[in-house]
Amino acid sequence: MELRGTGVGVSLVSPTYVSDAGMWADGGGRAPAIFEVTPADVAEAVVKAIKGNRLEVMVAKLPVRAAARLQGLAPVVGESILARSIDHGDEVVERQRVKR
Repeated sequence: MELRGTGVGVSLVSPTYVSDAGMWADGGGRAPAIFEVTPADVAEAVVKAIKGNRLEVMVAKLPVRAAARLQGLAPVVGESILARSIDHGDEVVERQRVKR
């Protein structure tokens, strides 16, 4: 809000698990295909956010975006669906610990 009228835009780009780049890939993790997006998907979303002056862009496949919306409407139901859909795996978390 404090940047309104200054010509500076702010966008939040929220990807799910990015395949082949970033902490998820560096940690050796693989998410189910439905949860993974590519670095190109993320780059496209960044351009879309900048060009459209979008406040928030979620980078995810349609079923995941739908589940996220459901979670917003019915948090308990949405969380139970998402929680059962993926296991982060302790080994991936441990591989990232050295980067903290």
